[in-house]
Amino acid sequence: MIQLGLLAECSKAIGSGHVVETLNLSRALRGIRWKAYISQTAPKNLTPLFKGKVERVSVFSDRTFARIANAGCKAVLFNSLTVAPAQTCAAAKAGLRVACITASGPRPENCGFWIDLDIGNPGNSQGDLSGTAHMILDKRFERLATSRRKHEGPLKNLMIIMGGTDNSGCSVALAKALAHQLPQVRKSIIAGPNFAKLPELRRTLAALADPTLVLVQSPKNLPLLMKKADAAFTLGSDTSLELAAAGTPTILMQECPHELRQARFLARGGCGFFLGNVKKAIPRLILPLLSSLESPTKRQKIAKKSKKIVDGRGAARVAKALSQWLKGQ
Repeated sequence: MIQLGLLAECSKAIGSGHVVETLNLSRALRGIRWKAYISQTAPKNLTPLFKGKVERVSVFSDRTFARIANAGCKAVLFNSLTVAPAQTCAAAKAGLRVACITASGPRPENCGFWIDLDIGNPGNSQGDLSGTAHMILDKRFERLATSRRKHEGPLKNLMIIMGGTDNSGCSVALAKALAHQLPQVRKSIIAGPNFAKLPELRRTLAALADPTLVLVQSPKNLPLLMKKADAAFTLGSDTSLELAAAGTPTILMQECPHELRQARFLARGGCGFFLGNVKKAIPRLILPLLSSLESPTKRQKIAKKSKKIVDGRGAARVAKALSQWLKGQ
């Protein structure tokens, strides 16, 4: 009999970050019997990582919540960009206590425990937990955050990692802007499992014919690649927090409002620079920023500030808080 149902949203529009967070959180849960329910559209390679305690569902409906409750479950945790009132009402109607992790919007209806991860939003203190201390990252980023990061020499390795989806095509725009620029720098473009514009990116790279632009698809050890990168372009998503934990200076961009707030928050905190949306991915704007990161001393200072902002222990903190909330049943 399970105690907690872990519900995670995934789509081509929002990517698979919520599913990955749910996986990271499940690994931190101690003494709690759980089962994950993830969107049918989640990348298939994520399913085995839940070690059999997962079910793929097409929609979180009244029938889904009734089935979860009939299995003896007492509570559910939604992990979504926003949670629709109809969903939380249906879960509550089925007799389930409701907890939510959101990155945008107000406190969901019928929500007894709320984790608000809208970093940089002046109103995010309304959540029971909020801020970078509660970002749910892979355990490996805790190890990176607590280890010393040493930057040496000029820029040699640049990472372009615009989340798992990159709907706005920032990777393509950056490839065009950086083609045949900084020939001494390897520019690795990371494409995740839900990458929206992979065919266009492949065509662009072929046409540009720049050997320093290298496509890397779904790498097995992303934390290690982040640690090896001297600097990175990224969106204001979970990826920006992973890079901060790794001590990698970032040039931050955004697609949607909550990413804008997070990108600006991290830039103000000293993790790097805020560039803007895809329209700002032009040589005139990005080359001066990269030039300023040539100094290893400056990159070292950024790394130190970044690790203070993101220590990678969010999963453990959230797991502990959830355990205490469940004991209150």
